[in-house]
Amino acid sequence: MPVVRRHKFETTRIHSHGLLQQFVALVERRDPFSSWFTGVNSVGACVRSLTLPRVDICEECDHDVSRKALVSIRRILRYCSEVEVLTCANLGPMRVLLSQHAAPFLHLYKLKELFLSEVEAELRTPLSLGHFVRLRRFPCLRNLSLDLEWDGNETEAFGTLDTSRPRATGLSPVVDLALWAGESLATPGAALFVADFAQLTRLEINLRGGVDLGPFLQACPVTLTVLTIHYCEELLDDVGLEPVNVEADLARFVHLTELTLGSGMFSPTCELFPILSSHLPRLRTVTLEPGTHLVAAKLLPYVHARGGPSHQLDKLVLDSIELNTDPLPSEHPYRPDVKNGTFNFRNEWQLPKWTASFGGADARALISAAARVGVDLVGETVRAAEYDEVRAREEAYLQTRRDEILYSLRSLFGEGEGEV
Repeated sequence: MPVVRRHKFETTRIHSHGLLQQFVALVERRDPFSSWFTGVNSVGACVRSLTLPRVDICEECDHDVSRKALVSIRRILRYCSEVEVLTCANLGPMRVLLSQHAAPFLHLYKLKELFLSEVEAELRTPLSLGHFVRLRRFPCLRNLSLDLEWDGNETEAFGTLDTSRPRATGLSPVVDLALWAGESLATPGAALFVADFAQLTRLEINLRGGVDLGPFLQACPVTLTVLTIHYCEELLDDVGLEPVNVEADLARFVHLTELTLGSGMFSPTCELFPILSSHLPRLRTVTLEPGTHLVAAKLLPYVHARGGPSHQLDKLVLDSIELNTDPLPSEHPYRPDVKNGTFNFRNEWQLPKWTASFGGADARALISAAARVGVDLVGETVRAAEYDEVRAREEAYLQTRRDEILYSLRSLFGEGEGEV
């Protein structure tokens, strides 16, 4: 029935080329309910969130299969005009789609060999200067995710700056933008690109390398209320990453209510906190991810003042100090080394990685200050401050297990019998 169908296809994820063909047939099929019911939406019009499969274009790929997949995607987008969230695993082939539809994805230079005759004119036009206008064909689109795959030529992803061409701005209805990119974010084309998101309120940047984000952040609209900047998950263990240090560029986002920063996103001296206190009066939630550096002399005054003169800070998530207290012996009573009391904390647990500028005593002082002023302080740093207490409790538990073993052995050999 029409109502059931609307809920069934509201979120549609297509994971293979075969499913693409099936969905094309479904959205293009004549709707039998249209002659029986008034106001019945087609299958395509019911789709609000659409995930498209990866389409590879390379020398080893089957070009015929890739071309058919792109044609299928074009046909699907023609009928899914009410989509609000559009996601694709690979940006490249979307460059072809941009010549006919509003698919909000970027450039793939590899397509020049295969599709030059079809989109030659489009390939000369940077996304920031023309392609983005086509988003108007998706007036309901609000969430946009762009993943620029790691490649040595990624700096061309946003096109080259051409000041001779007029540029229309403020055309995007997108309010939530997520980017996975590297060097391309430091190009002039990237700054022009993000400037077109006039209604943007949420921005997530997942970096694939240390780049200068200054020009990009200075071009972002000041309408942002939620901002996240961190390295991609696959780079978190890379100790050779260059620091980005974006704190000086955050001062312009006066409407921010939530801020999340990863390792290397602000300087080790923690000038971040004075900047947040002075320039971001509406900030309510601050999250610092694992590996971020803390300086007690800068963080404690920030918490004491509840974020600054406006006293708006409600929640502070500190995952900066890394540790591992898993497994807890008391939660695994049947593990052999727990049952016999031989559990080795040194091998299983990881001590908190305190620093000279922020140690265990500083963490406990921070917890006390947060409780006193009403800031909700959570995260691994809080757990790290409780490490000694947890360790003592678990050691006491293991001692009871050892005592049980000893008592059992004594009973086995009859020791203690008849004693008064």
